[in-house]
Amino acid sequence: MMEIGTRVYEGCENFEALQLEMALTCDEQGWCMEDGYDEVTGVRYLIINPPEVISEEDIFEAAKAEKLAQVDSWTARKITGGFDSEVSGEKVRYDSDKDTQITMQGIALNVESERFATEYPTGCPVRGYPWVDVVQEDGTTVNKPAATKEIFMLNAEQVLAWCADLSVHIGNCKQAGWMYQAQVNAATTVEELDAIVLGK
Repeated sequence: MMEIGTRVYEGCENFEALQLEMALTCDEQGWCMEDGYDEVTGVRYLIINPPEVISEEDIFEAAKAEKLAQVDSWTARKITGGFDSEVSGEKVRYDSDKDTQITMQGIALNVESERFATEYPTGCPVRGYPWVDVVQEDGTTVNKPAATKEIFMLNAEQVLAWCADLSVHIGNCKQAGWMYQAQVNAATTVEELDAIVLGK
């Protein structure tokens, strides 16, 4: 591919076709796109089109749109990335993906029915990662979700509380996303957009 400003001399392949494609004006940056004449060689030449000029406003708007998309993605990931609840009597990290949300909300609608009592006589089984103390290589202890899931049996009241905790989790994630959106919308430069760091 030819570099910007390359002279395409008469006699080269596709010279006439290229000549028809060239604009016969000079742009604001002084990139001359007219047919030229080389006094040394005595032949005509063409200069290919200059690079597209992108305004500072266009650069900022593109960066802003990209940052807003990052905020949307971050918010969605936080919502479905799990949440903590102590409805079972201990702290547990539960899934919060769409399927889990729909399943548990559906179960919650029937906790007062005979069907719930019939199908879950010992409680509704819900899997999660209990928080446990883990000893690190340096000897320190860190409390974090276990590596494997366990089953927790939740009664009707606990199922409702579980869904309430899920709703609070989703609301908190959305509010955090709105805060980041407000910061992006308030930014006036690309540097200010770059300074907005989304949480983990």
